[in-house]
Amino acid sequence: MCKECGCGEEAALVCERCGGRVVLVDGTPVCTACGARGQAGEVARPAHHHEHDHAAGAQVGRPDDLTRLRILLPHWLEHNDEHLRDLRTWAQTARGLGASQAADLLERAVRQMEAANRELAAALEALGH
Repeated sequence: MCKECGCGEEAALVCERCGGRVVLVDGTPVCTACGARGQAGEVARPAHHHEHDHAAGAQVGRPDDLTRLRILLPHWLEHNDEHLRDLRTWAQTARGLGASQAADLLERAVRQMEAANRELAAALEALGH
């Protein structure tokens, strides 16, 4: 997050329109600051620096926090699903290597992350999505 205004300086993708942080939701780049959506070349660019022509903490065409949460929740769900795939694979690998305690712990982490995803999905549904 930008140290000056919180609009995404250290993000991997930065919005071309506002300099905000861009996340992928179902493979589509979405700016968490202004809500812009589109193809990666249209909305986001890899960057870490941008100019500031606004005061720290100023609202620069930013959607309200509920809108931002509606953007972030699907991103978090998708991101967690990627981790779940990896955890399942590594649990299986650990078991195959005879590291059953590690495999058991990884499988427990999978169950906990699945439970967390159910809560995140319920939160998204509660927001009308």
